[in-house]
Amino acid sequence: MLTIIDTKSFTKVGEVAGHREIPTRAWFIDRAGKKLYLNLTGTDEVGVIDLSTRQLVERWPLPDVQVAHAIALDER
Repeated sequence: MLTIIDTKSFTKVGEVAGHREIPTRAWFIDRAGKKLYLNLTGTDEVGVIDLSTRQLVERWPLPDVQVAHAIALDER
């Protein structure tokens, strides 16, 4: 489940649309705080979520990956 929590008040402020269809074990938010990158377990893809719209906006296939791994982002 992808739920957005306000870390000051510890209250739920929203959810990412379609979160039940987005299985993940690792993720990374860009420095600007605009996009969330996830490894999508079971589909061998990287998913990109636009945090302003809370929508999955892209899927990048990783055809030779059969196991979920950690994820990192090189913003350069």
